[in-house]
Amino acid sequence: LAVAERALEEVDESTDPAEHARLLRDRGLFLANLGLPGAAELFLEALEIVDRAVDDDQLHATLLNGLAGKYMLASMPREAIITATQALEIATRANDPREISVAHNLRGTCRTYLGQLDEAFADFRAAALFAPRSNGGAELRFHVNYSDMLGLLGRHREAFDVAAAGIVRARELGVERASGTLMVQNMVEPLLTLGDIDGATSRLSAVPIGRPQVLNDQYVVLTRIRVLAWQGRIDDAERMREEWMPSLRRTGELERQAWYRIVENDIALDIARGQWTHALDAVVAMTQDEGFVLLHAYRLLLESGWVVAEVRASGGDVDVAVSAIRRLWAEIP
Repeated sequence: LAVAERALEEVDESTDPAEHARLLRDRGLFLANLGLPGAAELFLEALEIVDRAVDDDQLHATLLNGLAGKYMLASMPREAIITATQALEIATRANDPREISVAHNLRGTCRTYLGQLDEAFADFRAAALFAPRSNGGAELRFHVNYSDMLGLLGRHREAFDVAAAGIVRARELGVERASGTLMVQNMVEPLLTLGDIDGATSRLSAVPIGRPQVLNDQYVVLTRIRVLAWQGRIDDAERMREEWMPSLRRTGELERQAWYRIVENDIALDIARGQWTHALDAVVAMTQDEGFVLLHAYRLLLESGWVVAEVRASGGDVDVAVSAIRRLWAEIP
């Protein structure tokens, strides 16, 4: 990041516009990987330069896909679909299989968020078809996003298999520690849902704890905290949560899916402590949030039935909570 920023400081009228756009793209990627804001704005700035002064379809498609990815993570699926479609048109013209695959991948993910499942799975099939023709990056991205979507749709065993295949490919490419980290998480999440806590724990134990400033490591730590809570290791879970929370909160402000993971962990810790009323309060707060509702809410709403039952059994008032849960359930695509 520091090198990219230094290079951008040296940009002047003699700088090749394409190189200027690439520097902006690179700075945006580094910011995103560190969970810092500003990536979307840099992609937009780079696109303005390309539109004005650069005749390079591959760079154009890459920037559009980068922007679509930022829109997706910011829970702006309609904007992401439009942008990914533009990238797909340009990448097809340039015969660039990597960007074609990435565009289908991003569009499929966002169509899933909107409940457009037939169209989404058609996009994922196309992403899988073109991905092997690239340098490997598109394949890994497909395995990450597709396994994530399958898990969110309740197809847990398929999600596990897709993520496991992605781990094998990441190992072949020598990037298991980087790209493979997210796929480990996408293997663990289905195992947790299926009740295989031992299997989830063993796979997490093979992954280093990592660093709070690295985005991929943050997502894995969110899963670690939930596993610890489910095991009753509340003190360990709370210590890890306290250490990582500043970075997690910052990422949660940028990426809606991270926000849901944080809420999920808060509820898991309340349940582990036996604080059922606090857990139900967290569920209600989630339903009242004004941000875009992702499929991640499904699991939380389903699990909330257990929380409602416990609070009701203890004599607590659950009418407001039940109304809020039913309202949000009806709104999800």
